[in-house]
Amino acid sequence: MSDEAGGGTVARGMYHLFLGNTTSALLFAVSAILRGRLLVIGLRSWKLALAMGLLVTLLNDLTYAPMGNLLFNQGRDLLSWYSNQLGLAGWDYRFIADFGLFRVPAWSWLMGLSIYVRIALVVLLLWSWRRPSSSDIASHLNLSSGSS
Repeated sequence: MSDEAGGGTVARGMYHLFLGNTTSALLFAVSAILRGRLLVIGLRSWKLALAMGLLVTLLNDLTYAPMGNLLFNQGRDLLSWYSNQLGLAGWDYRFIADFGLFRVPAWSWLMGLSIYVRIALVVLLLWSWRRPSSSDIASHLNLSSGSS
């Protein structure tokens, strides 16, 4: 068990304010990119929206300490921090995740597993979202054959 180095409650509060604003901005950017497709067209782009949401949480888990060092001079040892985040520190944990009704130590192997699973999910969701459906291919072929 270890505790995160550096940063008092004010710095942590400021980081969470920064994180909330950044997350909101990223989700707003995704909405702007989708141009309201989830609302106008229905749930055709749900895979893209889910992938972007997972990407935001992934970026938070991979950039928390570097951003804290950069913006708030928290002085964390990044090699040790990334070792923990990527699951290389085994059963060691740096914080306890509080889910309201229950709390779970964020063991290194569990953090690493969650990061690798999210990377795989983002890749799979984006691949399946981007892959044209058979109806898209059929409509493209009909347009191509009608214009010749």
